[in-house]
Amino acid sequence: MLNQHLEKRLKLLGGLPYFNYNGLAPIVQNGKWGFITPDGQFAIEPQFDKVFFFTEQMAAIMDKGKWGFIDSDGNLIIEPRFADSHMFFEGLAGVKDSKSQKWGFINTKGQFQIEPIYDMVTGFSEGYASVKSGEYWQIIDKSGNKLTDEKFEDLSVFAEGFCFYKKNNLWGVLDNTGTLIINQKYKDFKEQTKLFYFYCENSAPVCINGIWGFIGHDGNWMVEPQFSMANVYSEGFAGVVKNGLWGFIDEKGKTAIDFQFDSVLVFTEGLCGFSKNKKWGYIDRTGKIVIDAVFDMALGFSGGIAYTLKDNTIGFIDKQGQYVWKNQKSSSS
Repeated sequence: MLNQHLEKRLKLLGGLPYFNYNGLAPIVQNGKWGFITPDGQFAIEPQFDKVFFFTEQMAAIMDKGKWGFIDSDGNLIIEPRFADSHMFFEGLAGVKDSKSQKWGFINTKGQFQIEPIYDMVTGFSEGYASVKSGEYWQIIDKSGNKLTDEKFEDLSVFAEGFCFYKKNNLWGVLDNTGTLIINQKYKDFKEQTKLFYFYCENSAPVCINGIWGFIGHDGNWMVEPQFSMANVYSEGFAGVVKNGLWGFIDEKGKTAIDFQFDSVLVFTEGLCGFSKNKKWGYIDRTGKIVIDAVFDMALGFSGGIAYTLKDNTIGFIDKQGQYVWKNQKSSSS
């Protein structure tokens, strides 16, 4: 199963290729997209213009400029007719209606369960999704009912019963009854703040007065602010920055892996991507380098394989750093 931290971010982004989920990973060959198994064999031959990876046994695909959905055997389940699409989460997928150019949500039969009336949407998480009309976001349930009449400048995604909201350029927290339980006070540090502001493993990284720490569900500090940057906890470790370098702390805030990296991902399946001198490799939970930093780009492991880019070669590697599938980058253009 996809690491929960990655899943939450993907619900906010709508979808990305290059993750192995439900046992199949998207690949591109000669400008067309298909899917491979973890051992590098074609499960669905390259034939689509674009794809997202599989969630809930379905994947969004684009054919001739329109989006639809296939099953894991490659059968067309929902005909391509949408101007844009997200992935299925909790039985619903956000799609952009070709006629109105507005977003709504369809069920697995391709029928609109929530009519396309929104300018932007996120995926459902814990029964709720964020929707945008004009300048402001609100929260709806699977019937399209608003959780609260409050309007927000931005919203994160529900995780562990809570959602971060943005008002007056600061972030606070509300619960799944719509009650604002932490008034906005956390810093909006970059455009994609909401990709960092959510609960994972009972805590959330937040920035106050330019310094990062971790709060619990009650808003109290679990790890006092002391870092210049922080990521969410994943598999018991959180990446944080001191003196310009990334390292990892444990659940008590103690250093688990020394500060030595230029950048890091999050731990997935026991391994974590790191970069040094503009090259990416992977470490284990002891900080030991298990795959040398030779890649120009790397993503986290999912289903035993990870996407990498090296020189002009894009591909998936296994946990020994061996390619299970690779292709020339130039062939995707």
